[in-house]
Amino acid sequence: MPGYDPEDALNQLQDVYSRYSSSSGSKKYYNAGSATEDIREIVEMVKDSVTPDAPFGEKVKAISMILQISNEIVEGGSSTLGSEIRNSFWFPEIGSAVTHIFDMLLPEELGALQADGQLADEMVGANGLAKEHALEVELDDVISRVTMDDYMSEDGDDA
Repeated sequence: MPGYDPEDALNQLQDVYSRYSSSSGSKKYYNAGSATEDIREIVEMVKDSVTPDAPFGEKVKAISMILQISNEIVEGGSSTLGSEIRNSFWFPEIGSAVTHIFDMLLPEELGALQADGQLADEMVGANGLAKEHALEVELDDVISRVTMDDYMSEDGDDA
């Protein structure tokens, strides 16, 4: 989406949680499907905001925003809505979106990420947080690419 700023994604995510929250637990349960679809659209908009010729900083910002969205969903609280979104969101979409953007990185951009290490730390953190909640975001491959080694999850198990 031309002109879309990934920085808006977190505000949009909070708007989704606010819009679909209600005082009724059953209403939150019912609203989770619509909220989850809206969140998927936010992830897609962030992913689609990046083109192969986008500046390096925009690629990194988009990846970081997607990771933050994942973390927000995982930590969505103990509310009925947050729990239902966490249970119904298809987390491999996070890994797919990150991989899509990662595949656009030029060799020198990948080298810069490898040297810096900050984005690798964000990916490892998001991956670990998801796994703590028995969720799989499928980031192991991109983590291996940015850390230049055979990354394995902390528990040593990809299952």
